[in-house]
Amino acid sequence: MEKISNTWKGKPAALFLFLACFFLFSWPLLSIPSESGGIVLISYLFLLWLLVILGLCHYCRNEAGNLTEIQRDEDHS
Repeated sequence: MEKISNTWKGKPAALFLFLACFFLFSWPLLSIPSESGGIVLISYLFLLWLLVILGLCHYCRNEAGNLTEIQRDEDHS
């Protein structure tokens, strides 16, 4: 059971981040702020990319903290 939980440890967060990006960067949502003007679309995209980068940073730090010493030694070899 522990092996299964270690296998799926960070996968739900990565899947959620992927699906959120897929839907938030899709055509229907991008067409809504473009009707208001260019600055709204640019600020929407900037804030969205900022949230995606922060989410990836948080996810990668958690995954790096979950590595065992053996896995870290293998990565540096």
